[in-house]
Amino acid sequence: MKLKALWTIGLSSALVLSACGTNNDENRKDDKENETSERTDKKSNKSEQQTENNQSEQQTNNNEQNHSEDDESNSNQEFENKDPNNNAENSDQVAENNEPISIEEAKAIAYKAEDVQSLTTDENKLIYNQDRSTDNEIFIETPFGGINGAVKNYAIVNKFTGEIVDSGGAITSPDGFIDDKDGYVNKDIYNTTTDFYNTFVYKEGMPVYEASSEDVPSDQYKDVFDLVNDYSKAQREKEKQIAN
Repeated sequence: MKLKALWTIGLSSALVLSACGTNNDENRKDDKENETSERTDKKSNKSEQQTENNQSEQQTNNNEQNHSEDDESNSNQEFENKDPNNNAENSDQVAENNEPISIEEAKAIAYKAEDVQSLTTDENKLIYNQDRSTDNEIFIETPFGGINGAVKNYAIVNKFTGEIVDSGGAITSPDGFIDDKDGYVNKDIYNTTTDFYNTFVYKEGMPVYEASSEDVPSDQYKDVFDLVNDYSKAQREKEKQIAN
């Protein structure tokens, strides 16, 4: 009886120890799996964080690139909107940096124009026309010359850049005042005199005359011719004074 009791106790102890061992193995296995899971989670979190960082950095680079392209596009647009042939715009910009040239300097520049040199060989005889000058331009004209002493040439000089912006000439009238028998003056004669008037004579407040596509009444021609004639007489007196 005692032997059977001892055998039973020993078998029970063995079962208990076996169960404990099994539990310990399972606990170690669970611990190892938990540890592996934690490392995997850490790696996963780290990978996700790195991905988010990369995406954020890429987005930032894209934004910077887009901003740079927008700036460049705006800069190009501003450049394209500027007209390089816009003399008013260019003169205004230069005027901020340059002092205006003197009338004598303008005469020296105007003398280089071919239209001016074709009518005079003396720079000192050039005339400053104040009425035809503006805030930005200086109008320089030659003495009368050419056929019947009825031709004048000119050059317009930018006051701030010293650039010759225009040059040319006009004649008072091909043959003086002409009154046709039918009371009309040939349109070509009228237009010639009107061109001289608009080029050298006209100033603010004076009558406005325009070129005509047909012959004009002699009275209309006489009006503009008289204004040109008065101007011519005054100019010739000035030219005599300069020559003396």
